[in-house]
Amino acid sequence: MDQRMAFSWVQKHIKKFGGDKSRVTLVGEGAGASSILHHLTAPNITNRFFPMIQSKSHHHRKFPFRSAVLQSPKYQPIITSQSDIIFEKACRPRIATIHSFSPHLILQSAYIVKVLTVTTAIWGHKVKNIAKLRLLPYEVLYAVNAALIQESSYGTFTFGPAVDYQKGIDNSYVPDFPLRRLAKGKMAKGVHIIIGQKRNENSFLFPSTVLKDDGLKDHLARIFPTVAKHHINYVSDFLYPSRDYEDMENFEVRRSTEVLYDVFVGCNFHYLLQEMARSSGYILDTTWAIQERFFEQAFFQGKARDSLGKFLPNTSAHWLQEEILQFSREGASTSKIRPYDGSGKVLLASDGKPKDYIDDPTAKHLCQYWADFRYEDRKCYKMYKVNIANLCCDSGSLIWVRYGE
Repeated sequence: MDQRMAFSWVQKHIKKFGGDKSRVTLVGEGAGASSILHHLTAPNITNRFFPMIQSKSHHHRKFPFRSAVLQSPKYQPIITSQSDIIFEKACRPRIATIHSFSPHLILQSAYIVKVLTVTTAIWGHKVKNIAKLRLLPYEVLYAVNAALIQESSYGTFTFGPAVDYQKGIDNSYVPDFPLRRLAKGKMAKGVHIIIGQKRNENSFLFPSTVLKDDGLKDHLARIFPTVAKHHINYVSDFLYPSRDYEDMENFEVRRSTEVLYDVFVGCNFHYLLQEMARSSGYILDTTWAIQERFFEQAFFQGKARDSLGKFLPNTSAHWLQEEILQFSREGASTSKIRPYDGSGKVLLASDGKPKDYIDDPTAKHLCQYWADFRYEDRKCYKMYKVNIANLCCDSGSLIWVRYGE
């Protein structure tokens, strides 16, 4: 919502800087692209949904950008209860019989205790509550944030946009996972987009333990702790079985990469191309695009450099930079990248000027399955009086409190 407020500020004031509020383009990579994805799939800000925000300025009611460039829109599906559980590494013995509080509040309280404990250790003074936390310098909060993220399971994101079903679909800016919203056609279809990704996306998002027996299952259980065990088994044993990859080099790595790629990046890529009114896609298969922060190489002054600092020849980096800037200034009608339309073709940007079009590789993946996937096992999160003493679910190295039927 802070980003949406900033967009509204731009709509209101951009004219003072010589800009045109009807020609705003967002550009983002990784988490930035994921933010754009959430804005595209969010319900529009209206008096009915967000009266406190809408009443302040009519600029909030208007969709705040005409076009967007998304590079590698990574997003790990998270629900509110899941983010609490990911943070809780074990059942807390002091939690015994509780009759008047919701399970969500119990976990949320434990989460706050963890934050305050870490903050006290870093700050060097006792921090007793959230009010005290808000008064601390930015440098301390930054250090606390870094320390908490350091405890995340490998390849996961402790913090991020989370779906909160308690608010209901009419009262949340993230009423459901973007992937589900995209699959149902619930997005700002009129926004023109260019979307790109790299070969071998997500190859760094899994630990070495996936090479062991049941390693993939254990990793999926860690990143999706609210998913029922039989769903995890189905994904590993039937949708991405080892036998389909045994002829490949490093087949367990390839299998894990494909699973996480589909969930975190690939299916977002596919549905955005398929559902938006005007969309174009590209895939980077170049020596200079292997590194994580691609846009730092695409937007440069003078000569482009590779990850070792060497100057690059006139590669697709130059061409892509010009294309993105032209798209931002003039709009989709001037884009040299072919529209996705019904062709299902995306541009392959290899070393040298990109000119080859290939079939969208994400079209053959299991995107409909992941859009319908039950990321939440709601049986564990019913909101009523329960006795939670000694009732825990074990999922890999994570443990969470199980609530009564």
